[in-house]
Amino acid sequence: MSENRLKVGDLIKVGNKVFIARIAGAAISTALLILILLSACTPAPTTAPTLTATITLQPPTATNIPPTPTVTPVPTQSPEQVADGLGLRSEPLYEGRTFSTKKINGATYLVDGYNDVPKAVLQEDGTWSKLDYTNPGDAELMYGHLVPEGGEYIFPDMIFSGGAAKGRVVEARYLGDWETGRVEYQGGELNLLHLLVGLRDGGGEIHVVRLAYDSPDLQPVHPSLFKCFTNKNDPENVLNLDPGGGGSSVVDLPLEKSLKVFYPGERMGVLINEQDYFDEKLWFDKNYPVILNNVQTVMLRHLYNTDPANYRLSSDERSALERYQWPDRPVTLSLVNDGPAIRRAIFEDCYK
Repeated sequence: MSENRLKVGDLIKVGNKVFIARIAGAAISTALLILILLSACTPAPTTAPTLTATITLQPPTATNIPPTPTVTPVPTQSPEQVADGLGLRSEPLYEGRTFSTKKINGATYLVDGYNDVPKAVLQEDGTWSKLDYTNPGDAELMYGHLVPEGGEYIFPDMIFSGGAAKGRVVEARYLGDWETGRVEYQGGELNLLHLLVGLRDGGGEIHVVRLAYDSPDLQPVHPSLFKCFTNKNDPENVLNLDPGGGGSSVVDLPLEKSLKVFYPGERMGVLINEQDYFDEKLWFDKNYPVILNNVQTVMLRHLYNTDPANYRLSSDERSALERYQWPDRPVTLSLVNDGPAIRRAIFEDCYK
């Protein structure tokens, strides 16, 4: 590396600056000289400029206000409107029924004012769901108050008439509801009205049973038949349904009026027949208009004879009544002995 010797008073010029050598004979290396020169050329640090932002707030105007979300109000439905939406007033003669809402065990139910029966429950999402009486839990909730526990419903003793077994008596409770279904008859289809009744088996479980009753489409125009007991000599808690036992009258009323005679919760007797066939003869007697118009009974006997799986109990199911057992299936019964049986204090009450 080459060296340069300086003398006192030598001038050293770096850029625009001039330095005077103070040390005579000082030796400086080329590298050190370059370092000195570079240091002299390095500019002094500068301070970063400060930036200032100015925000101007403008008053709201019609052009800079965001739109307010709008919600279309949903009108509150009345209980009757909810019932109509669920088809709960679609059955014949249900049009005038009124409904209300009631809290039961913390849930909201839609209740039929005619028989005080919950018919639907409000879900968490705000929708209504119909109850189903074929579900044991729903059946108890709906009709349990009309079918008291501890009551007598199945009478295990067989009724005999003329030495032949006729059947066993079941005293159900009328539930104040009915429903229609389509049935094939005489080459066509009819609307068949079914009464709903309830009973409890020996274990206390509730069962809802449909009783095939009459058809508004059946011709000729005819009265609906049912039995009414007024004989005070009969045991107070048993309807004497022995076909030859007496103590009852056959009542004939138009279908609509007959439904108004029955009241929710009353005992309604049914004879579970042992016979597998009944005569479908259409009787004629001008002096007895009820028999003259027995088309209802003929139709019910036809269903009993030709469709046993759907309109009566099987042989094993009938035998199980002796042990206070009822089938664990939906049951529909066709009443072949002039309809269901009720009790009234006096005969005039059978018609109102």
